[in-house]
Amino acid sequence: GEHKKPEYLAKHPAGQIPAYEEGDFNLSESYAILQYISKDDAEFKLDGKEAIKMDEYVGRHLSAVRKFTTAVVRPALFEAKSKDDLEARLKEGLEKITGDLESFN
Repeated sequence: GEHKKPEYLAKHPAGQIPAYEEGDFNLSESYAILQYISKDDAEFKLDGKEAIKMDEYVGRHLSAVRKFTTAVVRPALFEAKSKDDLEARLKEGLEKITGDLESFN
């Protein structure tokens, strides 16, 4: 619950974890943190191809989330006949999207 306390929210208004702080510079999105560290930290520095692979993976993740939302969540919410039907539709869709992400190399 530390991330919901006023002092944390003052620096990171979205109340998200992870967060990165360096002086008065704050980031709270995982991708932005990775991008910043990979550009600024000699031990974590990514070469051009590694950086592009990271971008590719993040892009694939965002596409999967969008696909899940439009193909599974929206129809399930409007077409489910019961709570059990809704849960089954969401579970089936989540398993498919998770499989898509796990197949990414």
